Amino acid sequence: MLAHCGTQSRTIRADILDRDMFDPGAHTPEHTSWTMELLSQLDQVAGPSVMDRPVFPPPNEGNNVGLPPETDTLRDISSGKYDELFKGAPDKPSDLYHSAESKPVVPNVRLVSSIPSRPEKFVQPDFPPIAKLAHADGIVSFTVNVGADGSATDFIVESGNKLFFGVTEQAAKHWKFSSDAAGQKIHGVLEFMTNCPAKR
Repeated sequence: MLAHCGTQSRTIRADILDRDMFDPGAHTPEHTSWTMELLSQLDQVAGPSVMDRPVFPPPNEGNNVGLPPETDTLRDISSGKYDELFKGAPDKPSDLYHSAESKPVVPNVRLVSSIPSRPEKFVQPDFPPIAKLAHADGIVSFTVNVGADGSATDFIVESGNKLFFGVTEQAAKHWKFSSDAAGQKIHGVLEFMTNCPAKR
């Protein structure tokens, strides 16, 4: 926490506040009165129950997309005012704020190849939620046989990330090929892309 006193600024370590507020011991922590005085001052400046309120105010009713309206606190975070407090963190608060301004990326899947025939009816696999959380992407190579009615049967994975095997098989079951492709073995390749920008 950054506290201003006149022309001076002082950084108060969060572990001091945590120890004084949540000390499991029965004795009175050494700095309890100081901590309570500081919290009282925060309440006077920011209003009651400041510790229970989110740093980012929730979006207005009916406006659940994008960032909340600009406030002095958000401007301070955006300008890097609090970055000094998180020297050892992998991301600065200002970087996180600016990242939040971007719309979430949407992962997608594309059919790279289908040899010797392409499906007339192509059902795209869903991008698995767990793969999205894990920022996993990659290629899945597989084969299917084309039945007499043009349906894809006998799905076999050749290579790829196991996170994508199930959704690939489920989608391939709904593919339809032309009658000319009946009896063919199709070698297919799908690419799963998170579209997440590389971290600088």
